Amino acid sequence: VTIRRRPIYTVTFQTDGTQVDGQLVEEDGAAVLPAETVKTGYTFENWTLDGKAVTFPYTVTGDLTFIAVFSANSYTATLDVNGGNPLKKSEFTIVYGSPFDFPVPSRNGYTFLGWFDGETEVGDFSNWTYAENKAFTAKWAVNENLSNFTFTSTETTLTITGVIDKTVTEIIIPDSVTLIDVYTFLGCHSLTSVIIGNGVTLIGNG
Repeated sequence: VTIRRRPIYTVTFQTDGTQVDGQLVEEDGAAVLPAETVKTGYTFENWTLDGKAVTFPYTVTGDLTFIAVFSANSYTATLDVNGGNPLKKSEFTIVYGSPFDFPVPSRNGYTFLGWFDGETEVGDFSNWTYAENKAFTAKWAVNENLSNFTFTSTETTLTITGVIDKTVTEIIIPDSVTLIDVYTFLGCHSLTSVIIGNGVTLIGNG
């Protein structure tokens, strides 16, 4: 009696060209699903063979290579202007792995430093790599010509309320200032000269 052994075939499962599982299956045997297939930022859709979706168990009649198909997830980015002027749009839906763009906010009296995730600046807008919804915060630096003042500002006004270094003898009010509070120069006993910028429309009486 001659016993013929069925051929053994190699079944390979690939994700992005990398083998994630392999099976040796006897002819007419069944290939079975591998362990859960995970890809950061994506949802697994199905396994394909020669570009067509397949279901399991799958009858094996030769060497086979199954390819995983994924769809990119979408995530929400929320922007906090952190004292800056309101944005026309502060929430964005972004597809994982895609380029994205955030608006540049403005804040009277400040220079925008960038959008930050905690202490990390978002420096690369060419590829969304966060596999979750994220909130980003604007960071600001006081403009150099206002660094010796305490002040408040809105979209259209900037009010200086005090002088930090009260030993100065001369003060130059930047053109961006619109209002000078009544107590701005309180304690500036060495002050001999104040140059007022063109933007000032109201000066407090003290």
